[in-house]
Amino acid sequence: MLPVFNRGQLLELNCLCTRPGDDDAPAVFVSTQLKGATVRLQTRSNFVLGVPVQVTLPRGLAVAGLVMVRCTLWLSQVWLASVVGVVVGLFAQFVGALVYKSERWLRRLIAG
Repeated sequence: MLPVFNRGQLLELNCLCTRPGDDDAPAVFVSTQLKGATVRLQTRSNFVLGVPVQVTLPRGLAVAGLVMVRCTLWLSQVWLASVVGVVVGLFAQFVGALVYKSERWLRRLIAG
């Protein structure tokens, strides 16, 4: 039994399963006695530096695209532009996480 939750509060359950060789998620059954209350299962998504992949990937790919455009315009050697593009593309999620964290830092700095 859990205490009453206010609107917007969350309950997080972490389950540790020690069955070797079993990749299935544990079966957890949760119900509520209140009418109108909903119970939803939200699986945890993958994170890169504490930021969800769904946030990091678009930012990282946008930065990789901008780097490729800049490399084609500024670098005359094709192999150097290719190497820079491949390196930035391989680390797109990491770059996206850094961009997101810098956006949050600037927003906090400006907004106070």
